Amino acid sequence: AALARLVLAVAWLSVVATQLLPLPEVAYQFEELEPCFHGMDARRHHQEVFGHHVERFNAVLHQLQHTAAYRSILKHGGIDDLLRRLREVPRALQRRVRQHAGGYVNHELFFRTLRPCPSGAGNDG
Repeated sequence: AALARLVLAVAWLSVVATQLLPLPEVAYQFEELEPCFHGMDARRHHQEVFGHHVERFNAVLHQLQHTAAYRSILKHGGIDDLLRRLREVPRALQRRVRQHAGGYVNHELFFRTLRPCPSGAGNDG
């Protein structure tokens, strides 16, 4: 839990500095996941689905910059704080924040903890 908070805090610092949350890179080649996990599907999910959440979350963050929620939560907190204090976000943006900030956190955790398939795994012989 502490490592996850640190990773999100580092990602958040880049948002505050650049106003854009990047699509995190993975620490492995997608092909290294096979045969335990289909590498091409993992790559597509990372780029398209995770990328979609990053793009949409950035759009919501841009809208939030001019709200009291930005001043009270985002300037001094992280994504986890934003989700915990969702009621302080303008009602018109709450659904998108929940969907895309939550999607970002879930996908970041998934791809950060995914590891290459151990050698010999998945072989029947």
